[in-house]
Amino acid sequence: MLRVRAFLFVSLLFLLATIANPVASQEQAPGPTLVLWPIDPVIEAPNAAAALWLENRGPEPVTLQVRIAEWRITPDEDVLEFNQTGVVPSPPVATIEAGVRQLVRLVRTMPLAPGREHAYRVVIDELPAPGAWLQRQSNAMALGVTLRMRYSLPLFAYGSGLSAVRRPERSGSRRATPTLQWRVERRDDGDWLVVRNDGSGHARLSRVELLTSDARRPLGQGLLGYVLPGTERRWLLPQGLPPADAFEIAAEVNGTSVIAHPVVHR
Repeated sequence: MLRVRAFLFVSLLFLLATIANPVASQEQAPGPTLVLWPIDPVIEAPNAAAALWLENRGPEPVTLQVRIAEWRITPDEDVLEFNQTGVVPSPPVATIEAGVRQLVRLVRTMPLAPGREHAYRVVIDELPAPGAWLQRQSNAMALGVTLRMRYSLPLFAYGSGLSAVRRPERSGSRRATPTLQWRVERRDDGDWLVVRNDGSGHARLSRVELLTSDARRPLGQGLLGYVLPGTERRWLLPQGLPPADAFEIAAEVNGTSVIAHPVVHR
């Protein structure tokens, strides 16, 4: 009940501020004006860096902070460790004028373990422009929140002897490949889809659907999540499903369509 009241109170503040000052509310929620590419940068040995381009297509300068976190996962969530120093951005902060592109190099600072995929996330945060700091503080007090853009991209680095997922194999190396095991766990709190990856490369799961004899039921919209090598992820299944041996799972794994037959664990 306390959470519901707090949510309603914050929502009421936001509505009142929007009615009283529509210009300020539009400034707090601008349309997307930053273009990033590539959206899946990789670092392959012996290369020591990858390029990331940021283009400001908005009408005003934008200041961005770039951070790189070591990325690991638990069955239920992503865990980001920003205190790592294995890969660093250069520059870490940049002000990009309207209509200008900025190159950010993602630089490996130490050798990578051979034959392994190393997972990171590149997190890009919009910082307040110096001249707009007081205005943003005023808006934050009126709204109770401050909204700024954040972007997060996967970054994978490969030691010698391993090529990136979905990239051509290099001489003397093998391509990183996921090996997935699909199962359904019956638990007191519901049925869970569990996906384990025993392969050498990550699995990007998207467009996941549960297939029964007469229906297709989406499990989330678009990207469901990643399963890194040597880890597993789980997702709660909708209620009212038939027994797990009566349905299949259709998914795209790294852009390739697959059909899986989950094993039931009770």
